[in-house]
Amino acid sequence: MSSTSLHVRPLEAGDTDTVHHVFAGLSVTSAYHRFGTGLTLLPPRMAAQLAAVEPGRHRVFVAELEGRPVGLARWIRPRGGRTDEAEVALEVGDEWQGRGVGRALLAEVARDAEAAGVATLAAYVAPGNVRMVGWLRRLGARPPRHLDDVHRLAVQPVTGDSGLAVVA
Repeated sequence: MSSTSLHVRPLEAGDTDTVHHVFAGLSVTSAYHRFGTGLTLLPPRMAAQLAAVEPGRHRVFVAELEGRPVGLARWIRPRGGRTDEAEVALEVGDEWQGRGVGRALLAEVARDAEAAGVATLAAYVAPGNVRMVGWLRRLGARPPRHLDDVHRLAVQPVTGDSGLAVVA
């Protein structure tokens, strides 16, 4: 077994190539859990929306292994919503799930969102996405009161794994 360093960096605005690359690493089940659809190919308009970046409102981070994008995470303040809360979303290629990529992305998102004045990250997770629900709860997210509500995670540096090494 070898160890590969994970690098997390901001996504450049409009970088749809990286978005498509990460999406290509998702199974139909993972795409369904993340996007609510079983798409096998990301439409250009949707890729453009996922690659949009707006300082202070919408930031996206890329996890790379050996220069190859394997995951994305974003925080976004909905327009007209609370300024101290932002939605968070993650996509990690199936091959890299369960290896710390999501945790590293979430740690970067939390640091960045906190610097922008966000106190709470809200994650909309389908009840059937048992793996993500369990992961968020282990990270300390408050579970929703109703099925159509969100998991809320207080923004604070996520412990461990900042200088993460992923076992390949």
